[in-house]
Parts: sequence; C-alpha cells; structure tokens
Amino acid sequence: MNKNLRWLRKGSLILIILIPIFLAVNYGLENYRTKKPQRFQVATILPAQAIASFSLVTDQETSFTAHSLKGFWTLMFFGYSHCPDICPKTLGVMRQVWDQVLKEVPFAKLQFTFVSLDPATDTSARLKEYLSYVNPKFIGLTGELAEVQKLRQFLGIHSLKENSTGLIDHSATLVVFNPRGQLYAIFTPPHHAESIAADLEHMIKG
Repeated sequence: MNKNLRWLRKGSLILIILIPIFLAVNYGLENYRTKKPQRFQVATILPAQAIASFSLVTDQETSFTAHSLKGFWTLMFFGYSHCPDICPKTLGVMRQVWDQVLKEVPFAKLQFTFVSLDPATDTSARLKEYLSYVNPKFIGLTGELAEVQKLRQFLGIHSLKENSTGLIDHSATLVVFNPRGQLYAIFTPPHHAESIAADLEHMIKG
C-alpha cells in the first residue's frame, strides 16, 4: 500500500512538472502562429535580381539609370500617353495605391515610374503634362527606343505595335524594385488598389 502511494505521489509530481511545460510550449506555438509572416495577397515575389544597365530620361529631363532605383521602393509600369484604355485604368490604380501606401507608411521612400513604349511621341515635356493629370509625383521615363526595349525585354513586358492603327498592345504588369535596385516582385492584372497597397506596405515594413 505504501509502495502504491509512493508511485502515486511520484506520478502527481511528474504531472505537476509537465503540465506547465506543456502549456508553455502550446502557448509558444500559438504565439508563433499569430506572428508568422503575413502572406502577400496578390504580389508574385521573385528571387532578388540585379537589373541590367539602362539609360532613360525623366519628364524633368534628368538622367534615370539602374542606379536611380537604389534607395527607393519603385513601382514601374510600361505604357504610352495616347493609350486609350489600359494606361488610364492602370495609372488610376497606381494613383490610389500611392495615396493609400503613404497614408499608412508616410515616410516610405517610394517612386512610381511610367516608362513610355512610344518614346518618339512621348517626349519629356509630353510625359510631364500627361502625368500632371494623374499624379505629378509620378516619374515619366522616355529616351532612345533601344534603351526602352532593352529594359522591357529584360523584365519580360509584352509590347507589340499595330502598324494599321499605331496603337500598342502591351502588358499591364506592374514591376517592383527593392531599395537595393533589384527586381523584387510583380503584380499581374486584374489590379486591385487595396490589395496592391497592402502588399507594398508589407514589403516596406519588412
């Protein structure tokens, strides 16, 4: 009887020791689950990749190269000023994203760029006027067609000019560069401003 009592006491002591440990481990797991990294809603994250060299001109007639991407989170879109549909719609989304991100992360270093696929028509002055109706803080980029094509092809952006109409069939993909100037992510259509903004905020905050 005394032997059974001793085993009972030892068993109780083991339980007294193990239960708090079990609870602590369980709490830790639950805490980890709630704090694990948030998944992106719509962004496709890519392996960070250095961008190929390029040389364009801004709507302020200043040079814009791969070095200009460093120090900023950059959202880049390819289009042209006389685009009848894709560009106005996508730039409208970008404007909403810009406002929402800076509302949530007011000190974020952002630059949104619009690269012209028709640089012969879209001069710096033309892009400056065009973007003034969208967001004057957006950076218009133009330059030699060969430089635009080199950058476009490196990023895998589709573009095809229709000779009969002069219109350009092109992708609405948005490209993200991190502050190291590396290709970081893409957003593919259809675009939703709230989802893109949430993902950009998550990128910026880390």
